[in-house]
Amino acid sequence: MLVIAHRGYHTAVPENTLSAFEAAVMVGASGIETDVRISRDALPVLIHDRVTASGQAVADLTRREIEQNVGHEVPTLDEAL
Repeated sequence: MLVIAHRGYHTAVPENTLSAFEAAVMVGASGIETDVRISRDALPVLIHDRVTASGQAVADLTRREIEQNVGHEVPTLDEAL
């Protein structure tokens, strides 16, 4: 059976993070689905929603601003790959 971890395995860590991807590998997931959006500083970052909880669009924020907004590190696509 093929098991895909939707945004990683995020029962104890934030979704779409390197920790969630590592956890998915540890539990034996066959693959990982993630979301990629472009930040204001032109970085492909892994975050699900187009708009953060504060109502600001990801495209209007730098990576660091996104991280401050969501409260955890937000990896880039390159870092995840």
